[in-house]
Amino acid sequence: MGRILTWTGRTVAYLFYGLAVALFLLWYLFPEKTVRRWLECRMGQMTPEMEWRFERIGFALPPAVALDNIRISSGRGQEQPLILDRLALFPDVAVLVRTRRPAARYRLQCCGGRVEGAWSLSGEGEIDCTGTVSNLHLEGLRPLFVDLNRQLDGILSGTFALHGEAQSLLQGKGRMNLVLSDGRMTFQAPVLGMNELPYSRITMQATLEDKAMRIEQGTVESKQLQANFSGSVELAVPWLNSQVRLEGAMQPRPEFFGTLGNPQGVELIRRQLKDGRLTFTVSGRLAEPGILFAGIPASLNTMLQGGRKQP
Repeated sequence: MGRILTWTGRTVAYLFYGLAVALFLLWYLFPEKTVRRWLECRMGQMTPEMEWRFERIGFALPPAVALDNIRISSGRGQEQPLILDRLALFPDVAVLVRTRRPAARYRLQCCGGRVEGAWSLSGEGEIDCTGTVSNLHLEGLRPLFVDLNRQLDGILSGTFALHGEAQSLLQGKGRMNLVLSDGRMTFQAPVLGMNELPYSRITMQATLEDKAMRIEQGTVESKQLQANFSGSVELAVPWLNSQVRLEGAMQPRPEFFGTLGNPQGVELIRRQLKDGRLTFTVSGRLAEPGILFAGIPASLNTMLQGGRKQP
């Protein structure tokens, strides 16, 4: 019995030693440059309007494939690329054995936060992807908003789940619950005399189906106002051509009226309040949507802009 245990122990030790050597050789001989060029080319084929660059692709511990310093830019010489610090993929052997479908967990680090979750691929080329977003600072995503001619700052958190074809997830189905906190949004043109709106919290619950995002419930909280909204976004390529249609109600707070600096404007807005709220509609292309307030003439923005006090 002792000899058998000794032989078994040595066999297991040699197996671990052999596995360690194999892993080292796999890491040492990994054709990183070839894989990097192939992946950059493949991503370019999937998204012709974008350019992809990977500084490094290799293996990491715990067992994972890691892509470092990913730079994504438009194909028209965009000066500031979107930078993703690291994407790590961890093979999910348990799911692979149980379902015989490629599966992995992932962790994306960027913009001072992270996105982590899981994905799996079916034989029909469809992908299931779930994730949790934690403390992404939108300042790092500004290259995505450069064509909007306005800014959106804050910290993004939330959850999402998507199902669809790997190359066109937006045509599939999904659900998301997102929260933006401690930021501000600027406007292309003044809205009720405001050039920007600092906010403490924005929430949104939405579903996705066949390139249509249905916003079931959204809220805005700031020192100046509180609002709720719902509606839809018909997604398009390029994404600035997406069509927006939102309806909601805004409840101005004393701080809002205190900064108007225009008694006539204050009186006009107060007369249109119903139960302390002012209804509104946002519609048009995402690049330049328009906003209408019930009972408020568009000329009021010009009248208020000159009198508003900056907070």
